[in-house]
Amino acid sequence: MAAEDVRIKVLSDLVTSIRLLKSFGWEGPWLARATAARERELKIRWRQSLLEGATSLVWTVTPAIVPLISFACFTLLQGQQLTVPVAFAVVSIYGMLQDWITSASQPHGLD
Repeated sequence: MAAEDVRIKVLSDLVTSIRLLKSFGWEGPWLARATAARERELKIRWRQSLLEGATSLVWTVTPAIVPLISFACFTLLQGQQLTVPVAFAVVSIYGMLQDWITSASQPHGLD
């Protein structure tokens, strides 16, 4: 991550030249640089965390919503009555699809 690299470089330079900074009284500007680099990194990490959370939410909620939408379309749009055999068949098929999609999304052969 580029923001993390910038922050580490600024802090490394700060630690390496701390005596020089202290002797000339440059602690303030260097502290401001380090703080700005950290704020940029935190902003990027916050956005990344929000994206990961949203992705996880969608991945978790989708298997429950898809059958409900399918049942609603079957009963409301097609005007059919939802029977137990049809419901169990649909839930079973969606379960098999979910297992296949989950296994397909995992990296294989990296052991």
